[in-house]
Amino acid sequence: VNDPFAAEKHRYNALALAMVPTCQAALKAAHDPLTVGAHLAVAGNIIDLGIAQRLDIHATLAAALETPFAIDDLPRLRRELAAARQLLYIGDNAGEIVFDRLFIEVIQRLYGNVTITFSVKSGPIINDATMADARAVGMDRVCNVIETGNAMVGAPLQHVNVAFRKALDAADIIISKGQGNYETLNTETQRPIYFILKAKCDLVAQALGVAFGDSVLKHV
Repeated sequence: VNDPFAAEKHRYNALALAMVPTCQAALKAAHDPLTVGAHLAVAGNIIDLGIAQRLDIHATLAAALETPFAIDDLPRLRRELAAARQLLYIGDNAGEIVFDRLFIEVIQRLYGNVTITFSVKSGPIINDATMADARAVGMDRVCNVIETGNAMVGAPLQHVNVAFRKALDAADIIISKGQGNYETLNTETQRPIYFILKAKCDLVAQALGVAFGDSVLKHV
C-alpha cells in the first residue's frame, strides 16, 4: 500500500476545512490577529497519526486559543516580518496545513511585503502533507507550494531537492512546523528558524526546556 494513511489524511483535511468559518470569525474579531493566527497554527500540530492518542480537534482548537506559548518568540517574528521579503514555511501534517493556511493569510494581510513559499513532502510518509493535500485545502491558491524532494519524516537537508534548498537559502524568515522538522533542522543548518510545535514527547520537551504537551514558538 503506497499511502496507508490516505483515508485519514482526507478525513482530517475535511475536518479542518469545516472549521475554517469558526477560525476566520475568531481572526476577524481579534485585536491581534497575528497572535491568534499563530495559536491556530500550533493547534493544528496536534493532528499527528504518528502518536497513539485520540484527537478532539474542536477541544484542541479552543484550548490553543486560550493557552499561551511556553516559549513565545512571536514579538521577534513580528518585527522581522516587517522587514522581510521571502518567507519559507515548512509544513507538517495533512489537516494541520489548513490552520497553516489561515496563519499565512494573516501574514499576507499584515505584511504585504513578504512573498511566502510553503513546502510539503514529495511522497507519503505517515500523515505528512503532500502536494495533493496542499491542493485539497487550497494552499496552492494562497501561496507558492514546493516539495521537499523526499518522503521522510522531517526535512533532513542531505535528502532535499534543489528547489527546497534554494527556497531555504533565499528566505529572510523560515517557519518550521512540528516535531519531525524540529528534530531534523534544529542542528542541521545555521539558518535562523522559528519552530512552531507542541512538545509531544518527553525528549523533545526536555530539549526545548518545556513541559510535555506545551506549545512553543521558538526562534533558534
